[in-house]
Parts: sequence; structure tokens; C-alpha cells
Amino acid sequence: MKKIVELIRFYSLDEINKFIIKGNEYPTHHAWCYDILVANAYDISCIEYNKNTYANTIGKKLGIENLQQQINCFRSTTKNDIVFAPFIKDVFILAVLKILKIYRTPIITISHRAYVPNQKNILKRCKLLVIRNIYLFGIDKILFLNQKIYGYSNNFNRIKERHSYLNNWGVDFLFFNSYSINQQCIPKNNFIFSLGGTNRDFKLLIEAFNNMNVKLKIIPKNPSNIPKCIQINENIEIGPSIPDLYSYGSIRKDYYNCIAVAIPLIKELDYYPTGSTILFEAFAMGKAVITTKNKAYPFDVEEEKVGINVDYGDVDGWINAVNYLINHPDEAKEMGNRAKQLCKNKYNYELFSQEILGHLEKMGDNDKFTSSK
Repeated sequence: MKKIVELIRFYSLDEINKFIIKGNEYPTHHAWCYDILVANAYDISCIEYNKNTYANTIGKKLGIENLQQQINCFRSTTKNDIVFAPFIKDVFILAVLKILKIYRTPIITISHRAYVPNQKNILKRCKLLVIRNIYLFGIDKILFLNQKIYGYSNNFNRIKERHSYLNNWGVDFLFFNSYSINQQCIPKNNFIFSLGGTNRDFKLLIEAFNNMNVKLKIIPKNPSNIPKCIQINENIEIGPSIPDLYSYGSIRKDYYNCIAVAIPLIKELDYYPTGSTILFEAFAMGKAVITTKNKAYPFDVEEEKVGINVDYGDVDGWINAVNYLINHPDEAKEMGNRAKQLCKNKYNYELFSQEILGHLEKMGDNDKFTSSK
């Protein structure tokens, strides 16, 4: 039987099981294929996250993610046939040990960014170049989150053929769709909804809505995401923060009743798909999006006719985009319908899971270990 070590950054095994057992409360895409691997007769040796260790404390100071997990994984090298890590940062030390031929277990992981050294600072450029090469040469198979991220990284310097990209990364469509179809009342469609925390430009969004008579509801990842000493007009509601954004039922209710979902972003490194989870959750709920244009998304929302792009720092752009959807409700609805079909047919957890299984099977065949399925 194949054995997989899955390095979980955010959740304990108990929390993962909550996503699987309570399917009406938690979307399974947070389990990162744990449920699918179990269902397909893989023997999972799950190394859980524990921040309260000396190794992780030291690793954090050195900029190394989850050092204790990697040490534990190295210790169990003789017990496992293959390592699957949903986040590439979780196998940095293992990749170094692979290059040094100290660690030999095959590793397959997902890269959520391009790792292109495009900083102006020479020291930062050199650091990122070293990190990039350690990943590319030390990991057996890297799956970049989408083709655009892969292409950008490949254009910088050709990537070895064993690395590839994902076609279907997305969210648990069935989880969101089942909520929508079970509602007895039609959507209120009377506000714009925005949530999240990573690199969100809520200051800009609030400034835009302070100049409109349109309702906005924001649910931040934590209170610090909302700037202090900023004017907030009565048409803007700041909901209670949800630290881990598991998409509880209350969030689905807001998705269901909003006109569209806003994803305002602060400019950061190129080809980092900030906000993409929220993007696909909005799609699964059949909602159009207004988003700061992000080249790392697998498609352009305007070309797909599922939303509107706004430039970084463009207050007027946000005002114009919101007013357009307010004044064209039928078009907003059609955008949402197209978005839902896009999520249903391509960008969803079910297809993503099967894609991961396919890569694991091929990797298993290449490394000559067998399955008891």
C-alpha cells in the first residue's frame, strides 16, 4: 500500500476530519486532498502542525516554515514511500537534503507563486534565486498552482520537464452550490461583500464606498486588516473577524445575498494569486466579482465575462465598477451564472483532487512502488 506524508500547515488532523465529517458546515477544499487520498486506499501518515516547539520557533526566526514537521518527516523516511505537501514552503529543508542526497523519499508539492527573483535589491534577488533553485532541483515534482504562474516562472529560466502545473485548482463547488439550491428565499442582492485578509486594500475600498450610497459589508480575517482612524460611513458594515475563514454558514449567507464580491488588493510580488480562494468561492455561489487585476489568476475575469478588473489604488475605478453592476443588475446576474459554470466545469475541488491523484499515481509508477487498491 502507498503511504503519503501530507504536511498540513494550518490544521490538525482533528480539524481536517471536521471538514470531512461535517460536510454541511465546512468545505472540503481545506483538507487539501486528505479525504480523497483516504477514499482511494492510501495509507496516510499525517504530520500535524505544532507551532509550540523549539524547532518551529527557531525556523520562524530563520524564515523556514514548519521546521519541526520537516524534521519529523525526515525521521520517518524509511516508513514512507512518497511525500505530498500542499505548500512548497513546508519542504524547503527536505529539498536541501535531497540535493545533498541525504534524503531520498520522492516529494510532490504545490507552488502557489512563481519564485522569480524580480526584486531591485540585489541581496533579495540573490536570496530568492537560491530558494528557487533549491526547490526546482531538490523537489521531484512541483505543481504550480496554475498555468500562468508556471509560464511566468518558466520564462525566467526554463524549468525541468518533470515539473508541471495544475489545471483545476478550485474550491468545494458542491458545498456552496448545495447551500444555494436549498434556500427558500431569493437573494436580496442589496450589498457588495468583501472578505479576507492577505494583502487586502480595505482602506481603498472603504474610501470608494464613502463616496457612494451603496451598502458594503466587510468580514476581515482579523481586526488589524481594517485601518484605524479611518472614516467609515453608515453604508459600510464591518462584520466580526473570522481568523481562519473556513467559510462557515454565515459567510455563505452573505455570499448568497450580495450583488457581487469585491477583492481589493495591495500591489505585491508579480504572479502571486492573492484572493483566488475568495474568487472561486464567489463563483461557486454564482456571484460576479470586482477585483484588483491580478496576473496570477488563471484567467482574466473580464475576458471570461465573470467580473470587472480595477487597477491598483484606483478609487474611481472601484466606484465605476460598483455603479456599473448596480445599474446593470441583469448583467451582474449573467456574470454570476457564467462564473458558476466556470467553477462547476473546471475550477473545483473535485477535479483538482482527481488531478492530484493522477500525478501521485504516475509518480508512484515511476518510483516503482505498488498499490494494494
